Amino acid sequence: MVRFLDRTTPRDAKIFAFRPLMEAYTSREVVVNYLSAPGWVMYDALMAAVEPDRQPTTRCASSPFSGPAPGARHANSPGAG
Repeated sequence: MVRFLDRTTPRDAKIFAFRPLMEAYTSREVVVNYLSAPGWVMYDALMAAVEPDRQPTTRCASSPFSGPAPGARHANSPGAG
């Protein structure tokens, strides 16, 4: 499996895996879901597609024509940080 990954992915690719791979045999960075924060973020994003409890319950929309959200300021506005 790891040789297949080396043949079919770019040299700087990060590989997401649900379970650890034999990293000693690949030059790619392997991100395992339960071993790192980026792994958990990717896991949550993937699971949102298949688990209804993880899917969004509200939809937020904004338009550049509707103006900024209440209380929001642009970085170049007076009084901004």
